[in-house]
Amino acid sequence: MGYSTTKYVYGDYKITGLEYTSKDKEYPHKIRKWYEEVKKLIEDKKYIIDFTNIYNGHKNIYWDTCHIYKNGNRIMAESVYQLIKDVL
Repeated sequence: MGYSTTKYVYGDYKITGLEYTSKDKEYPHKIRKWYEEVKKLIEDKKYIIDFTNIYNGHKNIYWDTCHIYKNGNRIMAESVYQLIKDVL
C-alpha cells in the first residue's frame, strides 16, 4: 500500500492529490472496465440507480480510491433524498 498523485477516474470524476495506489499498476484500467461491464448489466434494471457520475463537478470528494469525505456523503445523501422524497 502506498500513496501517490496518480489520477484515477470514476465516471467522469478524476481523483487527484494524495491517493491510495495498489501495487497493481493496471488497477485503474481494471476498475474502468468493471464499471463499463456493470453499467451494461444494469441498464435495463429500473430498480438500480446509477450514481457513477454523481461527483462530477465537485472537488475533494475521495480520501482514497473508495472512501469519501463528508462532503461526498452529503452529495450522495442529497441525491438519494431527491429520489425518495415524494414517497416519504
